[in-house]
Amino acid sequence: MLGSGVQNPQRDRFAWYAHYVVEINKVLLADSVPDHVTSLTEFEAAKDLRMGTVRSFSFGPFYDAAMVRLQAAGRLDQVGDTEAVFRMFAAGRFHAFVSSQFVYGHYVKQLGLKTPRRVENWDADPGTPSGLTLSKKRFSAEQAAAWQLLVQSMLDDGTVRRILVQYMGEAEADASLYRAKRR
Repeated sequence: MLGSGVQNPQRDRFAWYAHYVVEINKVLLADSVPDHVTSLTEFEAAKDLRMGTVRSFSFGPFYDAAMVRLQAAGRLDQVGDTEAVFRMFAAGRFHAFVSSQFVYGHYVKQLGLKTPRRVENWDADPGTPSGLTLSKKRFSAEQAAAWQLLVQSMLDDGTVRRILVQYMGEAEADASLYRAKRR
């Protein structure tokens, strides 16, 4: 069992999911990034700007393609872990990096960093559903269904929202809640 996992067709072979949040990857920008830079295209066009990332992380097709282009241009700084990205950004080693709302909220608080003035979503695609991940080796289909019902009841009664609000504030919590497409 994992508290948070992203579902995809390959993982469906070995796990069940109970989504409760949507991860939204956003760009955190240094104060030195000009205000007219409001998209990935504009960031890439500003040849003096550098991006940071954690080696081997994936942020979805939109951001991943940009990372490849920035790396080819010699404008991508890759580090070994998430904490290092935050520390290097705070030290001014690069101008921007991509992070989900859960990760940046945690590290800004944990490391006592100044909250970036600009945190922007440049990807038009919706966020990625994430949630409880249950191994098919350890949980039967019936057990997984019971966990899925429990998670859904926590969404329906507002429990998940209250937890998110406590750590993220209302606006970010509301944007992060998973809303299943009901038939």
